[in-house]
Amino acid sequence: MKIHLPFHAESIETARQLCVGMDDGFQKYKAVVNYVSTHFAYDYVKAITIPKRGGLPDVENCWKKRMGICGDLAAMTVGMLRGVGLKAWLVIGRADKICHAWVETDWGIYDPTVAITKRKIKTYKKERMY
Repeated sequence: MKIHLPFHAESIETARQLCVGMDDGFQKYKAVVNYVSTHFAYDYVKAITIPKRGGLPDVENCWKKRMGICGDLAAMTVGMLRGVGLKAWLVIGRADKICHAWVETDWGIYDPTVAITKRKIKTYKKERMY
């Protein structure tokens, strides 16, 4: 079964605007992840009120509210990175034994939850990539 990530046109357009005039992929990557890290918050209320497994990322509300949980933030970031022509994958797995989502790129792991909350994670274990 192929799953399509829910991309959001306004977030992709923002990423494109951030990267105007940039040719270097790493420069684009840094511009996008810096934007996500500094313009979004982690939604602690949603984190404790939703089912722990099986939900799809809600990129629309993440963008609108400027906050989300791991899957929302990671899916939005993947869309933004792909929107500027970079390879990026939404990864679902375990972070220190907790179900989690993050982003993988040619430059390694970017975990928006960690970037935003400053939480420390020691180990990541992939289960699925999209």
